Amino acid sequence: MKIILISSVKLGDKSAAAITLGRHLHAEADIEVRQLPSGAGELFSFPLWEKFLTRLSRTRLARFIHDARIVLHLYLPLHWLLPPPGGGEQPTLVMTVAYGTGWLLARKYAARYSLPLVVRFDDWFPDCALVHRWVKKFLDHEFHRAHREAALSICISEGMRAELGGAERSVVILPIPEAERKTPPARAHEAPFRICYLGNLYDYGPMLGRLAEEAEKSSDLRFEFRGGDEANWPNDLKARMKSRGQLHGFLEGRGFQDWYENFDAYLVAMFFEKEQGRRVRTCFTTKLLDYASLGRPVIIWGPEDASVVRWARRTGAATCITNSDPRAVISAAKELSADPEKCRTLGRLIRHAYETEFSPQHLQKLFREAVQAAARR
Repeated sequence: MKIILISSVKLGDKSAAAITLGRHLHAEADIEVRQLPSGAGELFSFPLWEKFLTRLSRTRLARFIHDARIVLHLYLPLHWLLPPPGGGEQPTLVMTVAYGTGWLLARKYAARYSLPLVVRFDDWFPDCALVHRWVKKFLDHEFHRAHREAALSICISEGMRAELGGAERSVVILPIPEAERKTPPARAHEAPFRICYLGNLYDYGPMLGRLAEEAEKSSDLRFEFRGGDEANWPNDLKARMKSRGQLHGFLEGRGFQDWYENFDAYLVAMFFEKEQGRRVRTCFTTKLLDYASLGRPVIIWGPEDASVVRWARRTGAATCITNSDPRAVISAAKELSADPEKCRTLGRLIRHAYETEFSPQHLQKLFREAVQAAARR
C-alpha cells in the first residue's frame, strides 16, 4: 500500500501526534509512505520571508499572521504545486492529521486525483488555533467538511467522533502507546511520595505552576515535571524547581527511562477553562496510555466531561480530581501515599487497561484494518 502523507504533523517530529502516527506507519512493512510538502513555507523557497513571519508570529501581530496563513491555504490552489501521485497498481490513499495547514492541502489534493482521504482527528484544531474568531468559523466549517469528505476519519476518542457526527466512515483509535513492555519492579513505599508529570508545560503551565507552588508546602510529596516546552511559569518558581531537581527539559535514552520509572504515581492534566471545553471533551492524552504500562497509580486532574475522566469513571482505573483547585490534587496525592493497598489496586487496573484496550497490538490491528478498508473505497 502506498500512502501519500500531506500533513503539518510530520514523521520524526517530537509531538505526540507525530510519534503515534509514526508508531502506526512504521509497524507495517507493506506500507510505503511518501511525504509531500504541506504548506506555503515548504512550497516556496523564501527562507528570509518565512523567518520574518515567524518573528512576527511571536509579537502582538501573532493572530493576524496566523489568520493570513490559514486564509492563504483555504483559498489559494496550493495543492496544484504538489507533484502527482504517480502510477502503479497498488492502492494509494492520502493521509493527513487535522492540525496546522497541511490537512487543507491534503483534502484538495485527494479530491483532485480522486484518491481516498484518511484524516486523523487528534485534537479540535479550530479551538486551539491562534486566530481571530471569524477565521475560527471558517476553520470549523472546513474541519467538519474534511470529516464528511474523508473515506476514513480516525478519531482519537468517542468524544471526538460524537462531536464530528456521522459515524459511518469513522473509527475510534486511541493514541497508540510504546511497544509492549513489562511492568518495571515495584517501588518501595516510602516518603516522599513521588509524582511525575510528563508533557506540555506551556499550554498547561499556569495550572501546573499553581500546583507546583502548592506542593512546595508539603514535605511528604515530591512533584517532578518534564516537558519539551519551556514551562510557562514565573521565573522565580522555575528557578526554585530547577534548583531542587523538580523541573526538567527534554531527555531521551536510558537516562530518561531510569528517571521515568522511579515514581509512585503519574499525573494527567486537562484544561478547566470554559473556552477549552470542546478540546477537553474530544482529545485523549497519549501520556495516559504510556503511563498505563508502568502499572502505577494515575491521577487525572480535569473537568468531569473530559474524555479521559469519563474513561476513568467507567473503568475505575485512575483517581479523578474534577476540582480546579490544586489543593484538591495535593489532598488526593496524600490519600494515595497513605494507602499502599489502593495504590496496588489502581496499578493493577491501569496495567490491565494497557494489556487490553490500550494494547499496542490491538490498536495497530484497528489501524491496519481501517486503512485497508479505506484504500479499497
